Amino acid sequence: MRRVRGDLSPAGRPLSLVRAGGTVAVALLAFPVAATLSASGAAYDPIYGPAALRGVLAVVWVGGVAAVLLRRSIVRRLS
Repeated sequence: MRRVRGDLSPAGRPLSLVRAGGTVAVALLAFPVAATLSASGAAYDPIYGPAALRGVLAVVWVGGVAAVLLRRSIVRRLS
């Protein structure tokens, strides 16, 4: 199957869907993560605070990508 530029079929955009899952996870959990780090005092540490936030949000992004991949594999098995 030849992909045409601008193809919106599900077969033409699997990578973007997977990456979007990670972005949605970060968007949903960015405030709770920042609030938790702030409450624990980690946000006020000038050296480790930003690194902790980036690290936790990176883990959340990977979790969102994994959730999308898991969902896609389950749907493919059921169909």
